[in-house]
Order: sequence, then structure tokens, then C-alpha cells
Amino acid sequence: MAERELQFENVLSGASAEKRTALIVFPIVVVLAIIIGFAIVAISRMSGLSTQVRMANQQVDEANKVVEERDKQLRDARAEVAVLASPGQGGGVLTAVAKDSSASGVALVHPEQHALNVYAFSLSPPPEGQGYRLVVTDAEGHERVLAAITPDDRGAAYLLARDVPEGVTKVQARTPAGRGRRRGR
Repeated sequence: MAERELQFENVLSGASAEKRTALIVFPIVVVLAIIIGFAIVAISRMSGLSTQVRMANQQVDEANKVVEERDKQLRDARAEVAVLASPGQGGGVLTAVAKDSSASGVALVHPEQHALNVYAFSLSPPPEGQGYRLVVTDAEGHERVLAAITPDDRGAAYLLARDVPEGVTKVQARTPAGRGRRRGR
């Protein structure tokens, strides 16, 4: 039998070992690069999504504020309707104090609601920087300013005043500088 010699030189030769190492390492590097690329894209998308979520949350907060304001306006309107629907127990015609003025109006008192409706007509424009105030006087002569009156461009105004004290005997619309513009019960 002939002896065969084992040759180890192919295994130990440098060229083949480098090829095998390159064939193993290169795919691993490519796979890692792909994984890192996907990670960067995923992080970028998450960052964009978190920005969109933040903006959406801000829009929701703004929408909630608008809804709350609208609900407050609805509650106020319903409260006014309740006062207007209650039977008034007193009323009076308002007339101008100055003889040359055509200002007039109507006042309706709702004692159960402690409210007063005032409809005013032909109010002259108030002096610059001033406005009309609704002033009520009780039987003892105590005056109380209830609200501001803002006439429109035709001189008409509507006001629903609340927290009207009991025993009102006089209603006036006047400017801060002047005395009564109109009077009535």
C-alpha cells in the first residue's frame, strides 16, 4: 500500500483563508448596514409621527377650548331665555329728561329672577370715551349701576340686567359725566 501524505498547505495558505473570511464577514457587514439603515428610517418615521401627534394634541386642546366657550355661551343664552320666559310683574315707559331728546324705552321687571329688561330707542351717541350706564334707584334713594348700555348705530339698545335689587323705583340710562338721560319706573 502506498502511503499517502496529507497535505495541509491548502488549508493553511493565506489566499483561501482570506477568501473564506471575506465571504463570511462581507455578508455580515451588509446585513448590519441594512439593519442600521432600517433603524434610522424607523427612528425618523417615529420622530415625524411624534411631531404629528404633538400637533394633533394641540389642535384637540384648541378645539376643546372652543367647545367650552360655545357651551358657556349656550348656558348664558338659556339663562336669558329663562328670564325672558318668566312673567314680568312690572313695567314702565322710559322717557328722556331733556325736552329736545326723542330718546325713549321700555323696562320690564322680573322680580322672581331679580332681572330687568331694558329696550331703549333713539339714544344720542354718548360723548367721546364715555358710554351709557344703567342706574337703578330704590325707595330709599340708593343708586346702583347695573350694567353698561351700548347703543347701535341707530341709537337702539337692549339690555338684560341681573342682580337687580328689590324695591327699584327708578331706572335711568346716563353717561358718567351727565345725570339721567331717561327716566321711568
